[in-house]
Amino acid sequence: MRIPGDTLFAFGMVVFCWFLLGLVTGHPFADIGFVDEGSWEITAEQALVDKADKINRTGRS
Repeated sequence: MRIPGDTLFAFGMVVFCWFLLGLVTGHPFADIGFVDEGSWEITAEQALVDKADKINRTGRS
């Protein structure tokens, strides 16, 4: 049981470090759902519009 436990722990640490790296660098993992400066929340409709704009610009989702 030690090897599976150590493997799971190592995987969790890699995921946690990846998460912290994203926080430190300020890069989100998704381009939708962000809140613009000066606003409190983003609506679902705005998130869909932003995703459609991204698809139109890059040609991929």
